[in-house]
Amino acid sequence: MTSSALNQFSNLPPRETAGSSSSNRFDYQKNWSICHFLELHEDGQNYLVVFDHHEDIVVFNHGRTPDSACFYQVKSKKSGKWTIANLAKCTNKDHESSILRKLYKNYENFPDFTVKLAFISNQGLSTKDNKSGKKAVFSELCFSEMHADEKSICAYALEAENKSHSNLSGLNLFEFERTLLTIEDHVNQTKGKLSDFFEKQFPYETVNIGLAYRAVFDEVRRKTNFENTGVRSHSLIKEKSLSKEEFDNMLAVMVGQRSNAQLWSDACSILLNEGCNGLTLKNIRKAWNQVLVDEMNSSNEQFIDVSELVQSTVNIAAQSGNSTIISLAAEIVEKLDPAESAVFDTVKIAAMICREITRNEPLQEISSESEEQKP
Repeated sequence: MTSSALNQFSNLPPRETAGSSSSNRFDYQKNWSICHFLELHEDGQNYLVVFDHHEDIVVFNHGRTPDSACFYQVKSKKSGKWTIANLAKCTNKDHESSILRKLYKNYENFPDFTVKLAFISNQGLSTKDNKSGKKAVFSELCFSEMHADEKSICAYALEAENKSHSNLSGLNLFEFERTLLTIEDHVNQTKGKLSDFFEKQFPYETVNIGLAYRAVFDEVRRKTNFENTGVRSHSLIKEKSLSKEEFDNMLAVMVGQRSNAQLWSDACSILLNEGCNGLTLKNIRKAWNQVLVDEMNSSNEQFIDVSELVQSTVNIAAQSGNSTIISLAAEIVEKLDPAESAVFDTVKIAAMICREITRNEPLQEISSESEEQKP
């Protein structure tokens, strides 16, 4: 059952529609969101992270029936510190255009379940110290800790243009936070965070961090870039969010099996036994890596459909044992419709077959048994 909070959130159109189309420039935001939900996951919290809808990042406290949400606006800055005046500044006298006003609008839209309005950046906040009144740089600061002068600037920036309708009861939800994620190295830092996560959560598993990062980042990018093209509101939220349950499913693909190197070694062995040449082997290896990424995308319906065809075809072929991987791949490609065959050629299907038959047992053993059964 969809919660009241998700109903309200999905039924109200967001303030902007241009964010998704330009979001490929904002990899920093995506990497911050990955680091954030890794922390939530590691702490055992339930969550639903929504990307670029009403705000840069919105985190609900439950995947299906949330009753609270935190709104995060993430901005990177090459140099210099932020000030309250920066955050309160309007563009071309447009009262609604300041960073603070846009962030606060989320509380006005959803006062029943908003619990945090956070501004996140790689640079600190230069503002008056509450006690001394002198300028100081803060890495963390909430509204209640601000100097009275800075509070007044915030209050003025957040007032509605028609001040008789102003409601500033949500001011105490505002927080500033400096993240350690840098502009120059945020990709490697996020990979490091992912590596630490796997080491703590799955200490006895071998995971290809590069492929894992690519799979997670591509999923976040896909959800961030998804635009509403007539999709119903609840479906739109599903397309733009990642829940703890969904991330658990992605993790199940990444861990709990033999290492990727072991699986490829098995596949490589059988391909060589079948007479596969070096160039074809190299191409299948490249496709293998892409298939591994595709497997982690639970919403790629085309890949899922083709995977089911591969699985059923492999199961049938296993009864006779007369097909090679390449010949079986060519047979499957013949069954695909034009849209599928444009994406899945013989090489990629061969890689999918290799993934299918190496899931449970080493191919070396299968190969040996097959040789013993030959007359």
